[in-house]
Amino acid sequence: MEIDQYRRVALEIIHEYYYALPNNGYLNHGLMSCDRRYKEGIQCALIGLKRLMLTLEFILIESNDPRIMSRINFYDKVQDELYKMQADNSKVTLNELPEVFDYKLSEEEAVAYFEQAEKNKNNEQQ
Repeated sequence: MEIDQYRRVALEIIHEYYYALPNNGYLNHGLMSCDRRYKEGIQCALIGLKRLMLTLEFILIESNDPRIMSRINFYDKVQDELYKMQADNSKVTLNELPEVFDYKLSEEEAVAYFEQAEKNKNNEQQ
């Protein structure tokens, strides 16, 4: 299933924030769960996009360049997609994830992440 370009861009923006936020390794449990961090990623994406669009609108006032208006229209549709995702409380399926990530973990970071998740799980079971 191919997703449209606006949803793809929305997901890429969300993922930039999501991967920057700490989580506890649990899908739906606790204050720092993956699900909660994903919702926060959507909120961060909306805030960042609003600021970007406002900046472009101010530039447009002085420039009147049609390319700027084209970008504003594009980001407006991305913003609509973010609002839909937020309202639907939607979950992303694996085939919707962007194909290329700028978020590459080193092997040490990946091991540390999973060790911490395992510690959290063990502490909770005690």
